[in-house]
Amino acid sequence: MENDIQIIESNKNPLKNHQNAITESKRIGFPVMLKAASGGGGRGMRIIRKPSELKNTFYEAEREAKNAFGDGTLFVEKFVEDPKHLEVQIVADNYGNIVHLFERDCSVQRRYQKVVEIAPSLGIKKKVKERLYEYAIKIARAVKYNNVGTVEFLVDKNDNIFFIEVNPRIQVEHTVTEMVTGVDLIAEQIKIASGANLDFNQDDIHLNGHAIECRINAEDPSHNFRPSPGKITGWLPPGGPGVRVDSHVYTGYEIPPFYDSLI
Repeated sequence: MENDIQIIESNKNPLKNHQNAITESKRIGFPVMLKAASGGGGRGMRIIRKPSELKNTFYEAEREAKNAFGDGTLFVEKFVEDPKHLEVQIVADNYGNIVHLFERDCSVQRRYQKVVEIAPSLGIKKKVKERLYEYAIKIARAVKYNNVGTVEFLVDKNDNIFFIEVNPRIQVEHTVTEMVTGVDLIAEQIKIASGANLDFNQDDIHLNGHAIECRINAEDPSHNFRPSPGKITGWLPPGGPGVRVDSHVYTGYEIPPFYDSLI
């Protein structure tokens, strides 16, 4: 890449059918992963280890993506075995000022959906973290980014770093970053949108301890964790020093069947 940041090899030609997917997958090299082009959260994602798996899997993933996002377009990319999924929180104003707020580890996932997030990450070498920060700011600067956002990476067992995507928005897991840095990311987003300069620089950002976020979902574990809409008959959130709860629910709230199961 122009900025010396590796990306994961993906298809060069559109995937109109499973035959296109087989051709592109052979060029990339198995194993590969199918992904929905119009959304995330694990919808439409499938690991493919050999060509014979692609026919039925392609159309299953296409239907799932269509139902979830209204667009069944898929792409295929090289599958990185046993990676760490790390993301760097950035804040950038309209005047070229960009800082990072360190990293989060969101490697604990179920069906490619993040369920536990930790800030900062554990077991990652300092030099790898510093490269992640450098790459995140390079990418933000290259596209003249202005907003809060997250730059996401995979890190393999040999400490190779692969850029995945930029999430140009507040993420569910922004809370752990707020807890360990003391920066109110929502307030910063509003200030940036109003045209204000960042009133802090990189040297002002410090880590204070660790934070762990658990996503609580309305799902039925006895039926493969399928979404379980219905009425919340009791709501008693945890409390105490250092405990934070972000949710929209309350006793008597009806969980609808139309959205993500996260509560």
